[in-house]
Formats: sequence, structure tokens, C-alpha cells
Amino acid sequence: MSDITLFFSPQPTRSARARWAFLEAGVPFEGREVDVFQGQQSEPAYLAVNPMGYVPAATVDGVPMIESSALALWAAMTYPEAGLLPEEGAQRRACLQWVVFGPAEMDRRLDVLNQHTRFLPLDQRDEAEAERQRQLFARRARLVTDALGEGPFLLGSSLTVADCVVGHDVAWAKMLGLLDEQPVLQAYLDRLQQRPAFQQVYGPKVSLFPDPHAVA
Repeated sequence: MSDITLFFSPQPTRSARARWAFLEAGVPFEGREVDVFQGQQSEPAYLAVNPMGYVPAATVDGVPMIESSALALWAAMTYPEAGLLPEEGAQRRACLQWVVFGPAEMDRRLDVLNQHTRFLPLDQRDEAEAERQRQLFARRARLVTDALGEGPFLLGSSLTVADCVVGHDVAWAKMLGLLDEQPVLQAYLDRLQQRPAFQQVYGPKVSLFPDPHAVA
């Protein structure tokens, strides 16, 4: 059995999707918290694992891996008995496409919006840019809504690694207040929140990110 360590943030960063996938897949891993708000991602010991200085990261038999969606997909591929990756065919192709779509198309919109509504100092925020990102995210949300159809998950009746990747983005969107006009995505998130592994990672309730620059 491989020696696996997963480095993740206790805050709901992208590392959450990797940790969620590990738990759903039944990966036997040692978890190590990296508090990004305390700067632990910039400490030399962590930079030796991930020189980019962000979470997540993992070591498998001492060899580092980074990128949240790659870690989620690796978990699904390495522990196929969990059923997170469909067998060869159209379902697998669709699953792989969603695993790429999440970070390629949704993460960027959410990250920029996050910066301009939560993490940049007030005098550096651009509301026009924030609104542009909301609109760009809404276009991508429509694709997810169409794919869900009757649900309950992206590929039908069973949760896959695609849900761990894209579902994280939907949870992130909730934290940024973007689901008020997205009833299908809200219902999808409600279903994901019922899963014990989701609750272990995100807690029982996904709520809006606090604004660290807000005046009390």
C-alpha cells in the first residue's frame, strides 16, 4: 500500500475538492492542515512539497503531486472500486471533460470575483470587473444546469469525480452569493451537502466568505 499524505487548508479552498474526492474514493491518506491565512503555505517545509506555495499538494510514496483536479482524478483512477470514474465510453469521456471544465472555465471566474469582492483591499476592487465575472460565470452555470437535467448528479444517478470537481465550484459560487438565481445548482448543492464526505470537508453548511477588509 502506498504511503499517501494530503496537504490541505482547513478553509474551503481548492484543496477541498481533492480532500472530498479522497474521502469518497476511500484513499487511505494522512491529512496535514496548511493554514493559508496564517501563511503556512509559504514556509520552507511546505514549499519543498509544492514550490508554487498553494494548496492542495500530496505526496505518494514521497513523490509530490499538485493540482486539485489532478489529485481528485488520481484518486478515482487508483481506487476504481469506489465507482467515481465511469468505465470506458461516452460516460468516461464526459466525466473527463467535466474534470477539466471545472478548473479551466469555472475556477478562474470565481477566483477573480473573489478577489474583487472579498480579498483585495477596498481601493483596489473593480465592481465592473466583478460584474463581468458574474456574467461569465452565469454562462458556465447554464452548461452545468443543462447537464444536470433531472439529476441527481452530472452523469446521472451516481456521484463521480466530476461532481467532486464541479461540485466544489458550485459550493464556491454559493459562498460568493451566486446561487440566488440558480435553483438547479442550489438543489444540486443541497444533494451534495447530504453526503458525509462533503460534510466532513465543507461542514454542514456552505456560507458566504467573510470579507477580511470589511469595516465592523
